[in-house]
Amino acid sequence: MDIIYIADLDFIAKREIKSLPQFHGARFSAFLRFACRKANIKLDECAHALLPFRSGTRHIHIGEHLRLRLLLNEYGKEKLPYLCNAIFSTNELGEFNSDSLQLVSVIDAVVNKIVNFIPNKGFDLTQFSFDYLKRETEYLLNLDSFTLNFFTPLRLPLPPKVRVVNASDYEKLCKQDFFYSFENALFHILNSLKHLGELAVDLSDIDKLPEVVECNTEWADVRYSKTRQIPLGGIVGDIKYEGKLPSYELALRLVAGQYTGLGRNQRFGLGFYKIPELEIVRSIYMPTNTRK
Repeated sequence: MDIIYIADLDFIAKREIKSLPQFHGARFSAFLRFACRKANIKLDECAHALLPFRSGTRHIHIGEHLRLRLLLNEYGKEKLPYLCNAIFSTNELGEFNSDSLQLVSVIDAVVNKIVNFIPNKGFDLTQFSFDYLKRETEYLLNLDSFTLNFFTPLRLPLPPKVRVVNASDYEKLCKQDFFYSFENALFHILNSLKHLGELAVDLSDIDKLPEVVECNTEWADVRYSKTRQIPLGGIVGDIKYEGKLPSYELALRLVAGQYTGLGRNQRFGLGFYKIPELEIVRSIYMPTNTRK
């Protein structure tokens, strides 16, 4: 597994924000990129992904809290104090900036505790590891059915043997019917999860994977901003599987993928899913569905 620290930035709204897209990842991405520029660092070198906990077009009201998750590498953990400092004075163009949002705390998501800045050390964050996921994994392993809820758009490239050579970027992506039409779709998901290392699997386990029994998915387009109307579409919705996962390793990987995501454009908040059946044993806090 890659080195990952999960830092949640807690913002409070200083004014009402009315103009909102369905998904807020692009807005936060622009905010952070401006802040990184002030701090003389690059977001792509610091963060594997970001995940806003709020979505939907409902207005943001004064005093409302917005939580933004960052998946940081070692360099990102080191530079996080500089990024946070720059966030306080980043008021460039865009609805999300220091005039509309104030950073109030940094939360170590792995242990769900507010962390303070320590001189000469920065933020003392806990490294994410499989050790924190044992309870969730054992619970999932015993389930006869489970659901993958893609609550941010999934931009997952098709498997190499299915992908058409010289096709457009759009045609190279899995569409909403992929989970029904491709026999080994769940294996492709397991094999595509980010930052978890290579998938070690017995080939016989592929035939034992749970099967899709219900698929309620659609294609959603995400626009970067008002001025840059570049669509970043992906799959959202629920996929229900029946059958037990054949090994602890595969269950562990599927649990961990909730926190690391998969697919393209993760620095725009895309490619995250939850397994709703695990809420009662969840190890690391995840956003609730708030789209309105």
